[in-house]
Amino acid sequence: MLNYSDLIKRYKKGQNISLYLRSNSKLSKSLITKISYDLQSGFTVKTFNKSRRDLCKKVLMPVVKEIKKFKSVKTILDFGTGEMTNLSILIKNLKNVNFYANDISFNRLYSGQNFLKKEIRKKIKLKLFITDHFKLPFPDNAFDIVTSCQALEPNGSYEKVLIKELYRISKKGLVLCEPHYELGNKLIKKRMKKHGYIKNLEGLFKKLGYKHKVIRQKYSLNPVNPASIFVVNKNNKSKSKQYFVDPYNKKKLVKKDGFYINPITKRIYPTINNVTIFNDEVNIYLPKY
Repeated sequence: MLNYSDLIKRYKKGQNISLYLRSNSKLSKSLITKISYDLQSGFTVKTFNKSRRDLCKKVLMPVVKEIKKFKSVKTILDFGTGEMTNLSILIKNLKNVNFYANDISFNRLYSGQNFLKKEIRKKIKLKLFITDHFKLPFPDNAFDIVTSCQALEPNGSYEKVLIKELYRISKKGLVLCEPHYELGNKLIKKRMKKHGYIKNLEGLFKKLGYKHKVIRQKYSLNPVNPASIFVVNKNNKSKSKQYFVDPYNKKKLVKKDGFYINPITKRIYPTINNVTIFNDEVNIYLPKY
């Protein structure tokens, strides 16, 4: 069992938990990422002051502009939404859109919900869920657009499986604001390698045969982590359908008494604090409760 008390102490002393666990445990990369995000939760909301909000707008308004170039966007999945500070900007600037959002960390979504209520101050159409990122609980072509904002970055070596899964559930395409390793100088590239960040997204799109374009960003959320907007066009003509499916056999789930159930396997996926849980990690921690 994880010793969160020890990890919290290390985090408070300024230790990088991700690097610590990579050197001192045999945990999977995705679980290490989840634990690190659990411990960081609350920080993004706490530091979302006027200057940070203004910077986020400068980074995300070009993303909004690209989304609006797609016709009749009614549904968006914000992948790796974190504490929903970036999502709040999308919601404010994209009208008549049904949003879904996910993260690997329940704690981040838990921390972000009160922020979003205060920030938006009106009822919005939003469903939240957690997954392990590699198997998303939706049928093919479920959403008009899938977005992300520096959410793919810690998943170096998993670029292909992630991009293919996001492409699968999108109908019109992807608008991803993500680290652009190839634009970095030697020090930036060294840092990205150290932290296991993604690389060569454009090369991957070419290899997969995805029609795409790259827009270089004037601003970045982190000066040592330069990002670009990667726009992938899919333009599937089928009808999009937003409903949860079992991520393992793609059977449509039935909602019942606060959980979703697979009518074939009888497996259930509970909803806690408006967040539906689809990952296989049995233990859920709230280190920032």
